[in-house]
Amino acid sequence: MSTLAAPAPSSLRAFDLPFSPPASARVEPASGASPALRRACFLSFPAPGTALPARLGAVAGLLRFVATARINPWSLAPHFGTSAPSVPDETVMLLWQRSDGGYGLLLPLVHGGQRAWLAGTPEGLELRSMAWDRAAATGPATLLLSAEGDDPFALVEAAVALAAARLRSFRPRTQKRTPEWIDWFGWCTWDAFYQEVNTEGVLAGLQKARDGGVEPRFLILDDGWQDTDGKMLRGFGAHPGKFPAGLAELVARAKSEFGIRLFGAWHAFEGYWYGVDPQSPAGRGYRVFDVTQSAHNRPTDEPARRALIHPDDIARFYHDYYRELRAAGVDFVKVDNQGSLDHFLNAETTPPTATMQRYQEAFQGAAAHHFRGETLHCLSQVGDVLFHLDSGNVMRNSEDYFPKRPATQGQHVFRNALNNVFMAPFCVPDWDMFQSCQPPAPFHAAARAICGGPLYISDKPGEQNFDLLRKLITREGRALRCPQPALPTRDCLFDDAYGQPRLFKIQNRNGDTGVLGLFNCHWDEQTKGGKPVSGRYSAADVDQLPGERFALLHHRSGALRVASRADSFDVSLPPLGWELVTVAPIEQGVAVLGLTDKLNGSAAIVSRRWITPTQLEITLLEGGPLALHLEREPVSATCSGASITLTRTEGGAHIAALPAAPTTTLVLSFPS
Repeated sequence: MSTLAAPAPSSLRAFDLPFSPPASARVEPASGASPALRRACFLSFPAPGTALPARLGAVAGLLRFVATARINPWSLAPHFGTSAPSVPDETVMLLWQRSDGGYGLLLPLVHGGQRAWLAGTPEGLELRSMAWDRAAATGPATLLLSAEGDDPFALVEAAVALAAARLRSFRPRTQKRTPEWIDWFGWCTWDAFYQEVNTEGVLAGLQKARDGGVEPRFLILDDGWQDTDGKMLRGFGAHPGKFPAGLAELVARAKSEFGIRLFGAWHAFEGYWYGVDPQSPAGRGYRVFDVTQSAHNRPTDEPARRALIHPDDIARFYHDYYRELRAAGVDFVKVDNQGSLDHFLNAETTPPTATMQRYQEAFQGAAAHHFRGETLHCLSQVGDVLFHLDSGNVMRNSEDYFPKRPATQGQHVFRNALNNVFMAPFCVPDWDMFQSCQPPAPFHAAARAICGGPLYISDKPGEQNFDLLRKLITREGRALRCPQPALPTRDCLFDDAYGQPRLFKIQNRNGDTGVLGLFNCHWDEQTKGGKPVSGRYSAADVDQLPGERFALLHHRSGALRVASRADSFDVSLPPLGWELVTVAPIEQGVAVLGLTDKLNGSAAIVSRRWITPTQLEITLLEGGPLALHLEREPVSATCSGASITLTRTEGGAHIAALPAAPTTTLVLSFPS
């Protein structure tokens, strides 16, 4: 890297930047900024590759921050601090609370063949980049967005939208199609079989699910199914020893015999973990080059041969591969190991940022053509991917779920919720699968129920907790998920509730009904265990929730509380303890709380409306025990013309036991 650029003259402070911009930077106020932004500006560098790293210095008004930073080639995690020098290297988002009560944001960008990031130094903040592609530096490179606002979540969302409009290399989540597969309950074969997956095992797993009455509607055939030699891909078909009748036969049976609606196939971004064998059927016909380990590779990399399809041929490779997968009946792909593309490249001959752009355009373009864009990006949390996420709209949001590592259970939920702050504006974050028979399964199920992303398991055949799984889905296999990604509550945004024994809260909404998750994610590394946590929660923890009075229904305890925004309540949780609280506005003395036999019961509410001043109509995805808060007794309750009896629980909620049928409607009539 080059010599540090000096700070700019004080005249550039006219834009009220919270730092000292370098003299080499051009500072431009952002046009067309969202009302969520007090102010925003871009920093561009006229001489890409020579002006960085650039010293930014101290951050004015910074009280405390959360930094989303790269922790390995493919994953991000939150970090916390109170000063610029403590910002970790490879920070891709820096969000801080200001001394005036507002929030500040720095968003490093990918542009002009460069991927930028932030790092703290003893002298303050520094903007860095990998300036590997000088050929792409045809003009100024826009590498940083600085913004301020009053709402931290709206600030990040508006900043990402602003960057998308400026760079035109990606689209925000809300401007892209949401894949169909995430609306269904699914099963992934990874933790069930790892690489020993085969036809018999997959069909046995589907049969066990049918026997238990909880059938997946999408299936991901994970690593182990491909025709490989060592860690290189040999062919586009299935491994002949594991799938002797071929992939198409398995897909057909899964769909015709077991009701799989959408069948997904896994593959590594580079073909397989070490690429494509140049002498194999998968490699012949394409330009493939051997890889020499380059200086930027991580020390942990295995010193082994790798072979990569040349960027000039990668679009044709993906189209040929996906054409064959589609012909076999595959509906979508899970594409892994994307963040490791750097390890296949020699920076002098194949610049990583430009190569990633060509690979993403090829992969997403082929997937859009063959699979309607039904994809899952995996191990890909790197700026080179995110800022080229043009049609892909679901991405793994963390490291893997590790079923047998106690220290990672709370960490998994904690990191995913904090990573959502950065990731949700780009795509639907995927919190990964889990296993329903592991001891922490209810903890994970509660988190997945409200995360807003895909809902799927990796259970071994015959090792399933069907009672728990039934709480997550409808009888036909639809996932009861929130329509948008979950976020931490504002008072948890800057606290390390994994490293410290503090209550962690996650918020989401189903329409204008809130859902609040209370979790103990803490892990004490010294004692190798967790500690109890205590804290407070309220209806006001759910952002943008309309109403002034609310009914709060607690899933585990069954308790119902009526509260205003100002009311708060104490809670204590044991290690890996949890509670889900439905927060429903009270209208005309009634609050509709959802199905009590589901973890995210309000997700089953299709609509509620007053069809007359005295008649309330409630439509649900399916029947079941519907919880209501009633401050006046109805004169009648009917479902499909039949009278429904309301009973009151010890916790204080009224329950309408609705028939087990899809698209159920309840009509409550009140005295005039």
